[in-house]
Amino acid sequence: MTTKTKNGLPSGVSVMPNREGLYRLRVQVRGKSHVDYCRPAETGKKRLQSELQKAIDAFRERVELGTLKSGDINDKSTFSEAVAWFMEIRKLDTRESTQMSDKFNFEHYLIPRIGNYKLREITSPMITKLLAELREKGGGGGRATYAAKPEFVKLVYEQKPARTAGGFNLVARELGIGVDNTFVRIRQGRNCEKHIAEKVAKHYGLTLSAAFDKKIDVKPLAASFVSKITYTMSALFTACVKMGYWHKTLLRMPQSHGLAKKIHRHILTIHRYQYFLMRLQSLM
Repeated sequence: MTTKTKNGLPSGVSVMPNREGLYRLRVQVRGKSHVDYCRPAETGKKRLQSELQKAIDAFRERVELGTLKSGDINDKSTFSEAVAWFMEIRKLDTRESTQMSDKFNFEHYLIPRIGNYKLREITSPMITKLLAELREKGGGGGRATYAAKPEFVKLVYEQKPARTAGGFNLVARELGIGVDNTFVRIRQGRNCEKHIAEKVAKHYGLTLSAAFDKKIDVKPLAASFVSKITYTMSALFTACVKMGYWHKTLLRMPQSHGLAKKIHRHILTIHRYQYFLMRLQSLM
């Protein structure tokens, strides 16, 4: 038989202050308290109570079976695994808008670059390089465009139709690219869209790669945006330190033939504001 608190919630469930719709789940197993958080979809009183009861029961079962993963990271965990853990514990004291922003930063800028590295492998030079790359070309590639190769432009002019037949306008009409002087830009070696380049190359019996060079303009990220990404990463590393990881990996000092190689301080041994602000300022 389930028990309820004075406010009608299942035992072990409490409302999070100033966090509408968020509930704390607390269970006691073998003398140790475990906490998780739940944001139910139901709003009706009876259905809400039912969903919360299922949530607390499932949470207790996970704890008892030893399958609870929250906080279950160590120096052998990958950065991606640490992110998953971090996003779970952020439910407690972080606004949803901030959580969404952090999730975007992790998924688009950090995980693709260092997601497969183990936490113990992440060093200060690695983060320095990462921040520099984000500042220089973190915006990713823009839309791909294609520019005619000089030898292809030469071929186009060599095969120009007679003026009496319409000249280049004849080719443009046949290809359907006479709008906005598209064919003129191609003959000048300027950029065009992929489907246009494919049409033109095929008309002259060539492959796309043989006739055109693919270009992707890399976009830099604003320093202010890199700052946001920096503090997102900083918050994760700080959480790792608070859970005791700080004491597990202080210095990495590879040895070779009895001589110490260059020491790379582990990122978690560097004070977050000192390190990240210094690196960020150097990029501005």
